[in-house]
Amino acid sequence: MLRIAKNCEVKVLQSPTFISPQLLAFVRIFNMNKEQLDHWITSDRADDLFHIDCALETALETKTWMFLQTRLTLLLKIFPTTLQEDETLLSNHQKGQAKLGHVKALIIQYRILEKKILENALDYVKQRAKA
Repeated sequence: MLRIAKNCEVKVLQSPTFISPQLLAFVRIFNMNKEQLDHWITSDRADDLFHIDCALETALETKTWMFLQTRLTLLLKIFPTTLQEDETLLSNHQKGQAKLGHVKALIIQYRILEKKILENALDYVKQRAKA
C-alpha cells in the first residue's frame, strides 16, 4: 500500500534527516502487531507512516526507535576498528608517520565518514527513543 519496493534501499542519512522516510515506515510496519497492521491497512492516512511525527501508539513508537538503536549499534560493531583507531591511522598517514598507499587511505576516509553517519544517526535515534 505504501509503495515501498521489496528490494528498495532503506538508508541511514547524514544530519539532519538521519533516518530515511522509507526506513522509518518499514521499521514501524515491521514492529506492528496484527491489530495495528489492520488499522493502518484500512487507514486513508497510511502515508503518515513515512513522517517522523506520525501519531502512533507510544509502545509502537518506542519499539520502533529501540529496534533502530539495536540495528545501528550492531552495524557499528561489525567494523574491525573503532572510529578513533581509523582517525589515528589516517592522521599518522597524513603526517608521514605511516604509509598506507593512496587507495587504502581513501578507503579509511570512507570508513570514517560511514562510521560518523552511523554514530550520529545512533545518537539521534537514542534521543527519539527517550522522547
